Amino acid sequence: MSVKLLIVGADGMSSRIVSRGRDRLPFLHKLKSRSQYGTLMSVTGNQPIPLTGPAWSSIYTGCQPQEHGIMEGGWLIEHKNFSDLKKVTFWEIIQEYQSVGMLTMPMTFPPAQINGWIVSGFPAPPNLTKCVHPSYILKHLNGNFKIDLADGVTPGQWRVNFDASGAIKLERDKLRHFKSIFDAYPTEVVAFGTTLLDRFGHIYSQYSSKIMSLIYLEFLGKKRPRVRKIINRFSDFFLDQTLALNTDLFQAYIALDQILEELFNYCKPESMILCADHGFDRYGTFGNCVHDLFGFYCYYGPNAIAGKKEDSVLNISRMVLNALRISPEELGKDIKREKYSPDEAERAEIENQLRTLGYI
Repeated sequence: MSVKLLIVGADGMSSRIVSRGRDRLPFLHKLKSRSQYGTLMSVTGNQPIPLTGPAWSSIYTGCQPQEHGIMEGGWLIEHKNFSDLKKVTFWEIIQEYQSVGMLTMPMTFPPAQINGWIVSGFPAPPNLTKCVHPSYILKHLNGNFKIDLADGVTPGQWRVNFDASGAIKLERDKLRHFKSIFDAYPTEVVAFGTTLLDRFGHIYSQYSSKIMSLIYLEFLGKKRPRVRKIINRFSDFFLDQTLALNTDLFQAYIALDQILEELFNYCKPESMILCADHGFDRYGTFGNCVHDLFGFYCYYGPNAIAGKKEDSVLNISRMVLNALRISPEELGKDIKREKYSPDEAERAEIENQLRTLGYI
């Protein structure tokens, strides 16, 4: 069965790394050649750098953080979760017309009722019974399925004990679990979320890179785009050295390129939208990653206009609806959700993940 639309949420995918990867990322470059693609400007919420919570919420709703209400990096900060999102999401519009299957798209816990099925994405507790709807898809998540690489990790030990090849294997296993669910319960629209690149970025980021991020984003990225282009060209030298050295970070890109090709061939989508909430980039010292305002996107399909074009996370939800020929007029509408309050155990588990990644 071919799906009408395949959506891939690639947390932390860098437009520059995709571009400089060239023929070592054959699927992404083949996809680019047939698609509208380019850098994707993120949003920042209460923080000066783009983070998961506000950015993915803007992708889902087409609204600024001040409008949709998610202003912090991780939703469990200040007791926020998906039930606090104030605006309608693109899949809540789509499900009125077509069935939707969603696997680990970030910031979707707790799982909402949906015309199809959903497995929540980060941040979410490791107890999978709390993270799926409907409950009967749980039988397809046996074995070593993990929602996120940060599950069950002791803060402070992640960089020390990080197993790059094991992390990539878990992401490949996630695709296997997706196929198991989809074979049993096919849907017309599919959303597949991956945090693999973002997690490798967190592993190789240092405190100094946070300072560099602030300098880059505040003084170059937002306010001086021409200067940003000059800095990018200069730092391409360091980036090319990273790729030539086959760092773990680039190996993660190579692995994800293979995973996405397998996913594409399996789903045979009429259209595909790949998007990142922000980038993780390289400026300066080897192995040092910087949280970047600019991620990557790619829109493939009959309604896409092929070619390079800069865009914003605020437009992804409109691309999604455009691909399905659904009017975007409902985007931006208010929605009242039933408030979900995590118990102490859930909150502790999720805050452990947030602490591991440096959110708190």
